[in-house]
Amino acid sequence: MKSCLAVIALLTSTLATAGQPDCKAFPHEKIAVDALFGTLQKVADGWQFPLWANQPPELKELLKEPRGSTCWLIRNLKEVNRSHLKLPETRKSRPVWAIRALRYVTGCTDFRARLPSDKMPNPDSTRGQFVLRDNASKVAFFGTSMSSDSVYLAPPEAQRQIIASWQKWYDTEASTFNFGECGEVDDWYF
Repeated sequence: MKSCLAVIALLTSTLATAGQPDCKAFPHEKIAVDALFGTLQKVADGWQFPLWANQPPELKELLKEPRGSTCWLIRNLKEVNRSHLKLPETRKSRPVWAIRALRYVTGCTDFRARLPSDKMPNPDSTRGQFVLRDNASKVAFFGTSMSSDSVYLAPPEAQRQIIASWQKWYDTEASTFNFGECGEVDDWYF
């Protein structure tokens, strides 16, 4: 009976760790992530343009303890129930900036989602051109228009898959991952 209870406890604890990571061990990294979002809020309120030309210095701060930073960034990933965000909404979107920052501190790691053909954005639409980019069979969480700095978002189903991929990545790879800066703005911002 005790072994049965131990197995149930083990299964329950395994299921509990799936999804949002536990970031309590990284209080300083929460401050760094919040500082990034605070800077972005100020930039949005001031309508500075374009942001990608001068990356926020807080991004470099996230590399000091990247495992903790990625934990808090992943906790900020949420589904955005919109297909398009204009300025200054893009700068205020925590999920969009969490993805950008995750790409930045993980050396350009990115996830895409596969959708059934009837749920795929039309590749000829503006949204489709940005979220499909270089891969017609998988969708990015978002794509950014360089000319307007606005963001086109993947369908919610794809966003959920990408969020789950980041959560799984954190659970299985973050503890041994070789973190590093993604130096190409095209690879982390757009």
